Amino acid sequence: MSRVSFPNPASSCRPTRFCALVLPLVLGAWFLAGQLPTSQPGLTLPGLAAPAAAQPAFDFDAPDPVAAKLVTESDEVPAGGSVRLALQLDIEDTWHTYWVNPGLVGFPPGISWQLPEGVTVGELKFPAPMRFEGGGEFGYGYEDQVLHPFTVEVSPDVEPGTELTLSGNARWLVCDPGNCIPGNAAVSITLTVLPADAAPEPSADADAIAAAMERLPIPVEGSSVTATLEDDEVAFRLDFGGDLPEGLDLEGAFLFVEPSGLVSAGATAVLELAEPGIVTTRMPVSSMFAGEVPESPNVVVAMTDGKLTAAPRLAWRLGPEADEPPTIAGQEGAGAAVRAPGSAEVDPVLNIWQALIGAFLGGLILNLMPCVFPVISLKIMGFVNQAGGSRRHILYHGLVFAGGIMLSFAILAGILLALRAAGSGAGWGYQLQDPRVIMGLSVLMFALALSLFGVFEIGTGATGVGGQLANRGGFSGSFWSGVLATILASPCTAPFMGPALAFAMLQPPTVGMGIFLTLGFGMAVPYIILSAYPKLIQKLPRPGPWMETFKQTMGFLMLSVVVWLLWVLAQQINADGMLYHFVTLLLLALGLWILGRFGLPHLPAARRWTARLATLALIAAAVLFVTKSNDERLVDDTDIYAVIEEHQRLGEHVFIDFTASWCITCQTNKAALYDSGVQQRLRDNNIAFVVADWTIENPTIEKMLAEFNRASIPFYLILRHDNSGDPVILPQLLTPGIIHDYLDRFLDG
Repeated sequence: MSRVSFPNPASSCRPTRFCALVLPLVLGAWFLAGQLPTSQPGLTLPGLAAPAAAQPAFDFDAPDPVAAKLVTESDEVPAGGSVRLALQLDIEDTWHTYWVNPGLVGFPPGISWQLPEGVTVGELKFPAPMRFEGGGEFGYGYEDQVLHPFTVEVSPDVEPGTELTLSGNARWLVCDPGNCIPGNAAVSITLTVLPADAAPEPSADADAIAAAMERLPIPVEGSSVTATLEDDEVAFRLDFGGDLPEGLDLEGAFLFVEPSGLVSAGATAVLELAEPGIVTTRMPVSSMFAGEVPESPNVVVAMTDGKLTAAPRLAWRLGPEADEPPTIAGQEGAGAAVRAPGSAEVDPVLNIWQALIGAFLGGLILNLMPCVFPVISLKIMGFVNQAGGSRRHILYHGLVFAGGIMLSFAILAGILLALRAAGSGAGWGYQLQDPRVIMGLSVLMFALALSLFGVFEIGTGATGVGGQLANRGGFSGSFWSGVLATILASPCTAPFMGPALAFAMLQPPTVGMGIFLTLGFGMAVPYIILSAYPKLIQKLPRPGPWMETFKQTMGFLMLSVVVWLLWVLAQQINADGMLYHFVTLLLLALGLWILGRFGLPHLPAARRWTARLATLALIAAAVLFVTKSNDERLVDDTDIYAVIEEHQRLGEHVFIDFTASWCITCQTNKAALYDSGVQQRLRDNNIAFVVADWTIENPTIEKMLAEFNRASIPFYLILRHDNSGDPVILPQLLTPGIIHDYLDRFLDG
């Protein structure tokens, strides 16, 4: 067994304007908002789809050979009526996009929609494809130009004269014989609503859409398809429900099977008339066959020369859903992200209630995670300090603290969902990939530690841990404590969170936001209960001199967080950058010491103002050094797909550890992953151990996580050297025993 570890240096981010940092939440929101991508959605993993012979390479810097736009048969639609639109893809020479069943590599185009109220969009429809060959491998799809029609329906409640703008993010994979490029584009179109009895005027694209409809396979009503596995072949029985359609010549027809991973993409079916209206054929099983044959798969029978369909209206669709378009992953309502062909769903299918329960439980458990504990400890100290107050006063503090958590989760969720809608693979903890966020957090935590040691004072009590934010009654302190707790929770993924977050990322924005808010509520609810029942607080020790010792002890806990953040930062910037950041902390400490020593209220005003100006000057100098530190960031251009394919080419299975230095759960699991027994088991069974380090942005890691419907790490995956069978997905919390159990399943399968 060989081991490959991804280097930790950071990949460069797109340039954005650097702002002075006051709170880490503002920094995280600013950074993420500036990172909205202009291309590259999730993609199909080539290492899972193509043998080493094909070797498709993903070139992320190459220009996209596909131009996408929406076209419509009319710019007008009656209220209560419908209009036909199409996604038009213009494809450069030698390149191709993919059909429903792409073959051995690829995924079909799809659109994620943002729709105005009263509008319903149907799913994309796919013309009969062509078969193409590249590098000895076969696939199904389209060249030159393809239109994917769909229907838009408008509610009768929409007022005539209303202009409806339909916006979405179209995505596709385009390949030529040597390269593959995942692409996406923002697409939109505006329709004007007419009175219900009005007749829409055709647009300039009406003829093109009519021609595209002629290219769709004709649904054969009453048809049925049965498939059975016989040795290494799939036997098909096509019942046309009557006579064969006019124009169908079995000798020149080609059979396209819609389910991917069932039959070999390079096979040519010989269709035979078994009896009137009944056609039979046999095709070899795909190398990606997962062991189950659909009882009634849909198929397309087309008159073709082996490449393009010979003529319009000479393709027919048979099966139980012959009159319905296939469900394509990635379209609104499809319910699943694009994933590796032939692989199983990576998580059990959740309904919204299961996702909400998982999010709530995950939020509860977040309170126990070490990344949250420093601020939570200080908040408990705040409750102790308030124990002598009125019940109403304590309850208000608890509710305000919970409000800080909920608002922070709403902001982070909005950013993440916006990134997902724009085609990014951003996930939980995404903001910690940028060194500016780590610098901001380390500066803030360092300042908090100095305050707890008594170097200077912020606020009027222990609850003012967010900065100089405590005001009348200290409610601002409670609020910003909740904000800070949320920011520190982002590196953690508690049990139950993973499936819930993955589900949230695939839902409409309102559902996704609800799941994130439920996660925040789960984190906040213990403090609401604690503040609602002051008798629980009254059982805590009374305030006294011991609190000063406790406060300074918490300062050392804050410094331990700073040490951890500096360790993460050291893997994102070079040595010169770290030196600049140490100077930043030194200048900050000096400035805050001057403020605490010479800015006290009882000192003369001139001395206080001099101290404040000196502190501001030193903080300004510190900000300049933060900028210099960020200029020294490292770049990670490692391609995880190439690493996996190389191991598979050598005949090795692959165990992939998706990890990051800022991920506390990932670090906790290292004891199990590097257990001597586990590592020996991997070596004995020819399983390569690959570390996919996501400490900073790496587009190939991000896209592979998106491929497997993952919105967070840790994530653990085992792949076979020949991609036979389903990938094995391990849970997010590991012990050596759990790893051995899943290795048993993998090796027995």
